[in-house]
Amino acid sequence: MNETKAQALGALLAQHLGSALLDCRHAVGELTITVEAAQIQRVAKLLRDTPGLQFEQLTDLSGVDYSTYGVADWVTHSATASGFSRAVSRGQTGSADTADAQRFAVVYQLISYA
Repeated sequence: MNETKAQALGALLAQHLGSALLDCRHAVGELTITVEAAQIQRVAKLLRDTPGLQFEQLTDLSGVDYSTYGVADWVTHSATASGFSRAVSRGQTGSADTADAQRFAVVYQLISYA
């Protein structure tokens, strides 16, 4: 999705979701929104039923545990020559205990063919 389409879709989502929309960002060709967990049923119906949105296909549903995000590296050296990190700042110490209360997330990947 190009930047112009993402901005237009983001504005439409903001208009329809109101305060339930906590965050909206465009990166790597996708628009990602964050909504209040308590509002997911209402948000899902709006995303499906609102003209101009019509997200009619759920392609993936995932659970994410952020307990060590930013604290520990993924062990990837066996898969790649250099490996990669998970937002870890080298030389800084952190603790999963000090992470914010948003430890768990549910990720819905939706498609709108409209």
